[in-house]
Amino acid sequence: MANPIRVVRLEEPDREQFLAAHSDPALRETLMPVPVSSEERSNAFERALRGGQSGSRHLVFGVKAESSRHLLGIVSYVLGDQREAMIAGFIASVEERGKGLGTQAAAAVLDFAFLKLRMHRVAGSHLETNPAPGAVMRKIGMIREGRCREQYFVDGAWVDVINYSILESEWEQIRMSVLAPL
Repeated sequence: MANPIRVVRLEEPDREQFLAAHSDPALRETLMPVPVSSEERSNAFERALRGGQSGSRHLVFGVKAESSRHLLGIVSYVLGDQREAMIAGFIASVEERGKGLGTQAAAAVLDFAFLKLRMHRVAGSHLETNPAPGAVMRKIGMIREGRCREQYFVDGAWVDVINYSILESEWEQIRMSVLAPL
């Protein structure tokens, strides 16, 4: 079955949703450090529009439903030298939370990384204080690799980061079983 969620290049019409997501306190408290000031958020969007140019190692894309122009989320890939990518951030729309779109979006992100970007390995992480992304990563076959102790200072406290990864060969083996229920 085809995934109804797709990874797309960000375009100028996505600016308002991108900036709103980055400034929403309900989303910000669950994420690793993201741009804070309106100027930083605007600059981040400009970099996202330019991302994907030849030689860029930091690619930012939108995540949308197949039948919609509405931005469900944002995914950032940081590309390494050995065909590996770190999923640096994903922001889901607060209105879309709890509707089961996380697994679909994460599967689309892996498909894009392995099929379009030709990555060998994809890694992701989440703040220990926000376990929901870890559940999604496990659901799509990512393996927990470890913990970076007290990596980020968030809201007055040091927070651990939990790390996951999946290899291209692993995704090939489980891809259809992950996508079938979607």
